[in-house]
Amino acid sequence: MTQDGHIQSVERAVDMVDLLVAHEAGMRLKELADALGVQSPTARNLLRTLEARRLVAREGRRYIAGPILTEWATALASRDWMARCGKAMKTVSARHPAAVVTLAQAVGAAIRVRLRISPDRPGILQRPADTVFGVYTSISALVLQAYSGDEQVAELRRFAPFLEYGSHLWKSEARLDDFVTNIRRQGWGAMPFDRERWLRLAVPVWQPGGHLAGVMGISLPIEGEPPDPAQVARYLNACANHTNAE
Repeated sequence: MTQDGHIQSVERAVDMVDLLVAHEAGMRLKELADALGVQSPTARNLLRTLEARRLVAREGRRYIAGPILTEWATALASRDWMARCGKAMKTVSARHPAAVVTLAQAVGAAIRVRLRISPDRPGILQRPADTVFGVYTSISALVLQAYSGDEQVAELRRFAPFLEYGSHLWKSEARLDDFVTNIRRQGWGAMPFDRERWLRLAVPVWQPGGHLAGVMGISLPIEGEPPDPAQVARYLNACANHTNAE
């Protein structure tokens, strides 16, 4: 332990990782030992421990920053992005307090609800653990399919065969595909069924760099004069665009 109460081995380990992050081509054992002002056996022991925890990796005789650092950075970026999504959803909910507002993402062969705000708990951002959307019955799922690659769409439909889960609603897969194509053309989608009672609408949500990150959806009960879907879509898109700031 140092005079200021810090644990010297931890400080050296952090300094070592910092050096490797700064040197993309990596560093040899002696280079690291010299940079830290320690003997090679000490540096080797530190590297062995850091490598076991995936903070350091080896490429031949050189050491580089480990893969877990990228995973941490991705997790932190995802957390920040999710927080921006939550803020945008609260803005939508404040404008449409009778609506259910959701954020959904494709995870393997499932479309999971990550965030939700409902009128029974106004202003409260819910994080459902096991809520999934139907591949053919949810507008959020259909918008995700509109902007996903062929492989992702095929996986979703393989685990939820159209004849079993979608034909009763869409009658034919060709009709469904035409609808999904139109979503991509106009930039949003609204469910064409039960429109006299509900406006179910969703828009894509992007991360910086143009990566499809999820879908923001709204389920709005029709009371009195029905809202203009295009106008609601423009507002939802504007709120969703605030989530992809760097």
